[in-house]
Amino acid sequence: MPKRNRENGLSALPTDRLNSTEVSSILGIHRNTLKRMALTGSLSPDGTTGGGRNYWLRSNVDLYRLGALTSTTVWYIQNDLLGELQISHRQDARILGQRAARISLPATNRTACLAALLTFIATEAPHALALPAINTNHQTNRFIADVCCREGVSVILVPS
Repeated sequence: MPKRNRENGLSALPTDRLNSTEVSSILGIHRNTLKRMALTGSLSPDGTTGGGRNYWLRSNVDLYRLGALTSTTVWYIQNDLLGELQISHRQDARILGQRAARISLPATNRTACLAALLTFIATEAPHALALPAINTNHQTNRFIADVCCREGVSVILVPS
């Protein structure tokens, strides 16, 4: 199997390769757990040696430790019709270190916006939904938080 290129475009050096014992030691997990992670794809090996053993590149293990390989999307609402659910958020900013994306909702009326939001939560099953911390006692905010809880979606309260 060909060697995977490092980030700078050069081929991987033998010292950059880590075997399963070294990776499990760095991550503080058992080798069987690492094997399971490789099978499920949560931390895929970067290649195999001539003897058929998996190896990981040190740079990818470090990225995994930093959470860069496990990053998810936090969704937020920016719609004037649902002002109590809207957070003020810059387009390029991150929420709790995770990528943030805006839920596109129709701007026709409030009922259509709520229906589209509930449909989004039910069909897309997002990792997390950001809601404003200032409106936690508002009826709509509590309702959406309850729906998220029932659907297994994390709710992140963002200070204003």
